[in-house]
Amino acid sequence: MILDELYLQLTDYLKTRLPDSLPDGLPNLQHFDLWAEQTEYLQEGENMPFNLPAAFFEFNTDEIQNLGALSRNFPFVVNVYVADFSLAESFDGSHDQPSALNYLRLVGAVAALLHGADVGSGTLSSLAIRRYATGTNLWIYVLSYTVEVIDHSSADVHRPLNEDDASLTIEKGEPEPPAPGSNNDYFIDLS
Repeated sequence: MILDELYLQLTDYLKTRLPDSLPDGLPNLQHFDLWAEQTEYLQEGENMPFNLPAAFFEFNTDEIQNLGALSRNFPFVVNVYVADFSLAESFDGSHDQPSALNYLRLVGAVAALLHGADVGSGTLSSLAIRRYATGTNLWIYVLSYTVEVIDHSSADVHRPLNEDDASLTIEKGEPEPPAPGSNNDYFIDLS
């Protein structure tokens, strides 16, 4: 399936390109994973089971288009959850404001980098940015993108096992039923 390839392409893209696009002093993403509501099960005072800042990925599609010949077009919505923990206050005049705003700068850097990114499967196009409420000091913004991916994996699954399985021979003459136990168990007499 193509989801594993898309996930690996996105994480590789962020790992290799994000450090060069971050302003000085801004922390890089430390953890990449699939989104499985990891933040919903954290208890107060519990240490994070992953390093922060982190990016989590979710892939959804509701409209798969069959293209024939065992090919499909997946118009995916890719959600990237950018998470970080902070007790810093962002209000005007706060001595922590620069630290608090670093998270928004990181979200902005990820959003700018992924919009228009060619990840090998397709080109990402921005769809939405929204805050994800956690009820903790974990800050999460969800960056949503669309990407159209053409998938040919079904053709690989349904490919004939060898050339003999894919060949068809038509001969003029009287048909003879195949010998019992032969490779051709189906015989149709069209006369």
